[in-house]
Amino acid sequence: MRSPKSLLTTLLIVACHSREDSESARESGALSREPETNELPPPARSVGYPKRLCRRPPPMAGVRPPIVRLGSLQAPNEAPMNPLLEMGGGKWTLVDLWSMNCQPCIVEMPALKALEDKLAGRLRVVFLNVDDDPEPALSFLVAQPRTGVRGTYRFDDPARREDWFREIGVSATTLPAQIFLDGDGFVHCIANTSVQPGDLGEIDAMVGRAPQ
Repeated sequence: MRSPKSLLTTLLIVACHSREDSESARESGALSREPETNELPPPARSVGYPKRLCRRPPPMAGVRPPIVRLGSLQAPNEAPMNPLLEMGGGKWTLVDLWSMNCQPCIVEMPALKALEDKLAGRLRVVFLNVDDDPEPALSFLVAQPRTGVRGTYRFDDPARREDWFREIGVSATTLPAQIFLDGDGFVHCIANTSVQPGDLGEIDAMVGRAPQ
């Protein structure tokens, strides 16, 4: 028959091993568990997407683009542009990425400007040139009519431009491209195609709804 002292020692050893096994199991589970839903980026707002433009939410849907100070190009006698990209405030924002090497980008610019005029108060259209050399874009803007697009944002530093695009899941290697930000300034969807007349009604419907 075991002495009380021997029995107590045995119980302590068993308890110690049980605790180690339990902690090991918890650590193993912590390493192998799947991310919980609430650890993923917040989903895009529950507002419809223009079907052809935004076939699916982007990987970074629901994020707010970092606030950055931008450079700008403007035709003479145009009002100075705010160096901080305006987002949110209850108004949707369409950031149009364009390049002088992208003919569809240039063709769609008047339609986007007209769309902004039509949806004033609900949508702002922001043009963001992605060319490294600003001179061709500036010459283009100077040649535009007074009612046309005569100003554009640009990144003076290409490395900062690429960092900003990476933050919101945008590739400027595929143009045309448009970034739709909802009225709270969050990425709603990203389109990698030119805007066609048939898309305008869906954009109108989209920005006419408050984010939910």
